[in-house]
Amino acid sequence: DPTGCQSVSGVPLLTAWDNDTLTAAARRRAPITFVLTNSRSLPEGDAADVNREVGAALARVADTEGLRLRLISRSDSTLRGHFPAEVDALVAGAGQDPDGIVICPAFFEAGRFTADGIPWVHRNGELVPARDTEFAADATFGFTELTLADWARHRGAPDDVIDIGLDELSSEDIDGITSKLRGAASGQAIIVNATNYAHLSVFDTAARRAEADGSTLVYRTGPSYVRAAADLGPPAIADLGRSDARARHGLVVVGSHTDLTNAQVAQALDTHSPHLVELDVHELLDPDRVGGHVADTTASAVELLTSRSVLLRTSRNLVTANDTRTPLEISRTIANAVTDTVRMIAATTTPTWVIAKGGITAHELLTKAFNVRTAEVAGQALPGIIPVLDISIGNDRLPYVIFPGNVGDETTLARLLDRLEAPDPRHDR
Repeated sequence: DPTGCQSVSGVPLLTAWDNDTLTAAARRRAPITFVLTNSRSLPEGDAADVNREVGAALARVADTEGLRLRLISRSDSTLRGHFPAEVDALVAGAGQDPDGIVICPAFFEAGRFTADGIPWVHRNGELVPARDTEFAADATFGFTELTLADWARHRGAPDDVIDIGLDELSSEDIDGITSKLRGAASGQAIIVNATNYAHLSVFDTAARRAEADGSTLVYRTGPSYVRAAADLGPPAIADLGRSDARARHGLVVVGSHTDLTNAQVAQALDTHSPHLVELDVHELLDPDRVGGHVADTTASAVELLTSRSVLLRTSRNLVTANDTRTPLEISRTIANAVTDTVRMIAATTTPTWVIAKGGITAHELLTKAFNVRTAEVAGQALPGIIPVLDISIGNDRLPYVIFPGNVGDETTLARLLDRLEAPDPRHDR
């Protein structure tokens, strides 16, 4: 998943998977290591190719270093992504033949959990099945199934799905769960109902026992299972460095188009009044005009950063398809233009901090605008939902805030700006 490292701190994050990078990470013996591929932004075939390549690279390093691979295909907590193509390619590359595929999209900190086989989303004070949210209407990854079992079957999983219920987890029936997992065969889907970390800890204990007995499991999960599998406690709250008194002019880059993102941006603009700079998506999709538009937008943002923070976003007139390009191709074209803009801004001036709003946006900027290959997850900007990396731009180090498009409430972006911006006497809010 492009955001990946929510719910943890103090662990390595890689955006490259060459032998030297993976070997250095393996020798660190961290409880878990993230390899960010951003495969959700790719067409399914390309996403599969990337996962196959990563799986093979991991298997080579694990064999050389004498380690056993435990593979988690970190996915979106609202089920957006290429499934089962990514999982199938990952295990094929690693030379594994899984008996079962564990499906657990839980993200407790963001109000996402599974009960009665249904993935739930906490929204506006009520619980809503994931299929009834805007995320299920995604132009590329939309779905209509109510239960995870039906969602998996619709995507090719065997009809005989293994269900791990809340009663088994609450009673800590590790022996019974282990027996179920040992019985998995031929890539059966294993649905984990869970509403808290204690449930995940019980399941992971059983899964490790089954694996020790010879079962091969692969995991398709949201953020919470990663923390449980690594046996990590609550993540640290990142120090965002508001202690100095100078004006702290940063850059907010918004690529996400969810209704929640739009509400968060509106609140931040109202309460903090950053300079608003827009990239017009129609200009970005015109090969004859995109270069000039990006150059003009870059120059404007650089100039405005001298006086206060800048919020750079794509225009809100969402374009999902046209006669020549698919929704995913349009998304990538726009993302590339946003990345080019930010790279050109960073080549001219260094913002004091960066917020990347939207998962795909966050990954593209990290890897292509700022050329980060390895980083440390410094902590979370807000408990468990918004990770912060410590990155370098030239000789400067700054907090890089990864803010997914589908988490928080309307005030979350404004609260982040409260922490990042020191008072600026030149601008009365």
